[in-house]
Amino acid sequence: MTAPPDETDRLQLPARIRVGATPDAGFACRLALADRIAGLPDIQTVERDLDTLPCSVDVYLCKPTSSGRKRRAAALLCSISRDGIAVRGLSNRDKYQVLCSGWGKLQGDHVVVFLPRSLSELEVCWRILCRAHLALSEASADAPLQRMASPWDLPRFSRTPLQ
Repeated sequence: MTAPPDETDRLQLPARIRVGATPDAGFACRLALADRIAGLPDIQTVERDLDTLPCSVDVYLCKPTSSGRKRRAAALLCSISRDGIAVRGLSNRDKYQVLCSGWGKLQGDHVVVFLPRSLSELEVCWRILCRAHLALSEASADAPLQRMASPWDLPRFSRTPLQ
């Protein structure tokens, strides 16, 4: 007997253990995760400088278009900071799986996933981010194209001879 279509594509996560690995291993895993995120297709990063040190990095999904005048709006995939990875684009079911497995906490409309401390945690964080990337890619493919120039940057023409 086959399962319903929405049950076969369910995100399954192991429970997160509270006791972590050494700080050195955690730092190496965080760098590996950053390299993997940078390798995703159609990704742009923006570093937010609130102070002199970089505080967080925003990762956007920017799907290319064939049109020269119109483009798709960039979708925020995640924000990486020292507090965790604020992941957007997950469905409510996927958010629930992340929360009940202990991999993150709910903050507004997104989930903040804890930073990886070991290679096994790196793989779980990567699965969560890939899931969000896939969901945002599908949503942005269906989104309408937008004008590249904002309306206030367009030239103004008057229909009257008085200008």
